[in-house]
Order: sequence, then C-alpha cells, then structure tokens
Amino acid sequence: MTHLDESNLIEYGSWDEAVLNSKGYEDPKLIEFFKKQFKSSIENRLAQSGDVGTSAISERELHIRLAWLSTVGKFSEVKCADIGGGNGYMADWISRMALRQNVSWNVLDSPMIVNAYSSEGAGLGINFVNLTIESMSEQYDIAIISSTLQYLKNWEQVLEKIGSNSKFVVLMRTPFTIESEDRYFVQKTVYGDVVASIPHIFFSKSKFEEKLNRFFVKLYSVDEHSESFMWKGGKFNMMGYVLESIAR
Repeated sequence: MTHLDESNLIEYGSWDEAVLNSKGYEDPKLIEFFKKQFKSSIENRLAQSGDVGTSAISERELHIRLAWLSTVGKFSEVKCADIGGGNGYMADWISRMALRQNVSWNVLDSPMIVNAYSSEGAGLGINFVNLTIESMSEQYDIAIISSTLQYLKNWEQVLEKIGSNSKFVVLMRTPFTIESEDRYFVQKTVYGDVVASIPHIFFSKSKFEEKLNRFFVKLYSVDEHSESFMWKGGKFNMMGYVLESIAR
C-alpha cells in the first residue's frame, strides 16, 4: 500500500462502515497493474540476487535484517511465511545478507495476488500460496506480517493461527493510536488509472499489546519513524514487534 498521510484517509465509526465506503480494491485492473510492475522488476531482482551490496539500506530493510538475525539467523534451514507479502520483495533483502541458509520463502496472500505473481515469478524461488486457515496451519520457523493486519477484519484470528504455528513472528508497519479504542478509516490509493479505497484499522496500542501477550513473548519493539505520519494535528505511530511464540 502507498505511504499514509492525511490526504488519503477518511475516518468512520466502525469496520463495517469503512467496508461500505470502500471500493475498487478488488478491481481486476488493479491486479493487472501490480502484475505488470512485478514482471518488469523480475530481471533486476534476479540480477541482484545474492548481491550483498554496498549502498545504504532503508529503515524497513534494517528492521527485517535485525529481526531475522536475532531469531533465525543461526538456523541452517528456515521456513518463512510472508503474510500479505505481495511480490515477496523482503526475500531479496534476506538473500543479500548471504547467510548461507536454505530458506523456503512462502508468500501467503489473496488468490488474485497469488495467481498474478506465481505465473510470472517462478525464477525468484518464492512460493506464492493462498492465505487460508490451512496454509497458516503449517509449521514455520518465522512469520513476517508487514502492513497487513490493519487491512483484515479477522486480524486476531490470523495473528493467533500464525502465532501458534510459527516459532517467531515479526510485525512491521503496524499503525497505533494511544487511545483506548481502535479507530477505523478508509484509505484511498491511486495506482496507474485505478482509484481504490480500502478499510483500515488504527489499533489501540494498549488493547493490541494485551492480545499479543496471550500468544507471544515480546523480544523487542521498534518505532518505525520513517513510516509514522501526522493526521489532524496528532501523530500516528507505526511500530514493529519481534515476538516469540508461547505455543512453539
């Protein structure tokens, strides 16, 4: 999704109301737009595969690298679930660390995304799998959930299910408010000639962490300063968490 700012958010009173005022995010033309972008990027991604690089890295890439090293960095084999991972770009970042691991990277996403990307990205070594209860029930060493929970009505179920089947869970780009209740928005986005809007949750940090404590031990959390933004005079914080599952 595009970077959030005040101009592309409209607040509503509930999730259901936000859903009623969202449209276009399942438009086939939107999927075609993503597919074309993905196809055009594959050659460059393959060329850079395994290249450790020397240029500066983004805050987001730094966070996933540190999370990986602090959890599964010493594993010889790693099975990863990239929940809502789209084109699987974070697999490239892990590959560039050159850790000499055998990594099975599995993007779990919507059927439209999976169909679009799996037909084009065979050479990337990424498995594109429909996001279902069954696919989340497989055993993983690590699950990455980046900018995804806030777009799901059943986010608690997803978090519980993947948490019960993964040794570690990394949450990234998750929006929070210091208020006691969640807030609901419609996020407007423009991709090519497609204008879409999608329901979006800003989580009450205190309530969210209460739920995390049911399933995980928090190893650490980070403020994602480059992802946070101002809205009507107040700051919404994007945060990341590195968690160890209680169940595993």
